[in-house]
Amino acid sequence: MCLIATQAVSGRYEERCTIVSVPYEERAGGSVEGAVVGGLVGGVLGKAVTDDDKGAVAGALLGGVIGSKQGNRTVTRYRDEERCQMVFVPEQITDIAYLMTQIDRLNARAGVTVEDTKDVQFTVGTVADGQWGPNSRRAAEAYLDSLR
Repeated sequence: MCLIATQAVSGRYEERCTIVSVPYEERAGGSVEGAVVGGLVGGVLGKAVTDDDKGAVAGALLGGVIGSKQGNRTVTRYRDEERCQMVFVPEQITDIAYLMTQIDRLNARAGVTVEDTKDVQFTVGTVADGQWGPNSRRAAEAYLDSLR
């Protein structure tokens, strides 16, 4: 029995993480300052309209409630979150016979994995996007010609 070692996939998967800003909404509550200012304005207006201390008290209470709610609104804030994903990092194929077999299979559209396609593309110097098209074929031909 004879075993032949070939490079099945030379690339590898790695976890890549980035920090992204994620929006979220938050309700900003009313403020004490708004209640105080509203109470003062309401008290002055209540006294002026009714010419009575009871009107001033009612105006102050109503103004305080209205003033405290003026700051009650929804605001959009952002927080940083880490997002990670597994990505395939292609590597150069050093076994020329294996590379030529893979190129032949790709040209014949004979079931080559995306990872193997990316390794071949990386090796021949074209964009390693996993899609074998005319640019990949030209780059593979030029690479093989350079080896001869």
